[in-house]
Amino acid sequence: MTDIEVTPREEPADKPEPDNTDEDDEPEPTLHHTSVTIDPTSPGSPHREGRELWAPLITPTRQYSTPTSIPPQQQTKMGSTTTAVTTTATHSGPPTVAVTPAPPTVPAAAAAPPGGAAQLGVDDRLRNALAAALQRTGPGGPPGGGGGGGGSGGGGGRGPPAPVPPQQLVPIPAAADLCVMGTLPHIFEGERDKANSFMNKLLGYLLLNANVAGFESPIRQVALTLTLIKGPHVDQWVRNMTTWLRSLDLVNDNVPRVWDYFTETFEQQFNDSTRTQRSRQQLEKLRFKFPDIDQYIADFEDLANLSGYTVGNDETINLFLKGFEGARDLLNGILAPPLLTTYYKLKNRAINITKSRQLINTIQKNVPGGFNNFPPRPNRPFFQ
Repeated sequence: MTDIEVTPREEPADKPEPDNTDEDDEPEPTLHHTSVTIDPTSPGSPHREGRELWAPLITPTRQYSTPTSIPPQQQTKMGSTTTAVTTTATHSGPPTVAVTPAPPTVPAAAAAPPGGAAQLGVDDRLRNALAAALQRTGPGGPPGGGGGGGGSGGGGGRGPPAPVPPQQLVPIPAAADLCVMGTLPHIFEGERDKANSFMNKLLGYLLLNANVAGFESPIRQVALTLTLIKGPHVDQWVRNMTTWLRSLDLVNDNVPRVWDYFTETFEQQFNDSTRTQRSRQQLEKLRFKFPDIDQYIADFEDLANLSGYTVGNDETINLFLKGFEGARDLLNGILAPPLLTTYYKLKNRAINITKSRQLINTIQKNVPGGFNNFPPRPNRPFFQ
């Protein structure tokens, strides 16, 4: 091999090299520890045995396909060394564990009020549900709008509502061991003009005792209602509804839909079909009487609900302004520029103008002769 030819030897330079062709394939004993003189192509070379661990197995500049270049014993030692390095790298990572005590959500729960945390969006849900119950739409609706039954409404809506304190949005925990409260409505005997009043009182009684044990059962709610419906005109209907209840499974069929079916059937049976028509006729004839603006607004919104109208749409706006036909001066003030286009803004302007006119009338009554009776101001001389 050419590699062996250029390898320096420890013999004198002038000594001729013995020409032994039989020993060319085998390195000289004096080159036992010289790596460049070993032929790696011979896997069974005796010079590979007893080599130090630090000696290279193959020449780095030459590659061979022989798999016997690395003995199995040394592969095991290299594998153990690699495992030791991997273990060291694994133990060098405890600084990454420092992120485990990072949950900052625990202190946030401790800062909540004792009764719980204020719910996001609960105020909007309350306002929207109230507007739907009152059949109102458009900007300026509840709770800013007035109205309501009994003549107590109509005075609200005089500006944007104040910010709601957070403590008013914290859920109130339910009380335990509640007793039955309130009074049951009077017996209903089938009078159509009293059906709506009876159902309103019954719903109020059930809502008052909603957290009392047993009142949460829809089947028991229907059974309680049937005990309050008596008389010759309703006996057959009560018997039919009782038969329906007895056919239900007290466990699997005890769902809220049971109460919905009952109330729908009750309304179909005892609904006053002429109530809507009567309410619309009364709404067409309703007129404002100065200075009872609150009473006018309350009656108007009640009749609009009974007539099936949605308070706040264009139809109810025209009906509302129609009630001021007998008070032209007040109507002109309501429609003065800038022209308002929503029911709630028109209602607020009507309230303010009515109060202003009422204040002017009060002042005129307290002043003898009115405003025209004030003594004239004396003329002052002109000084140059």
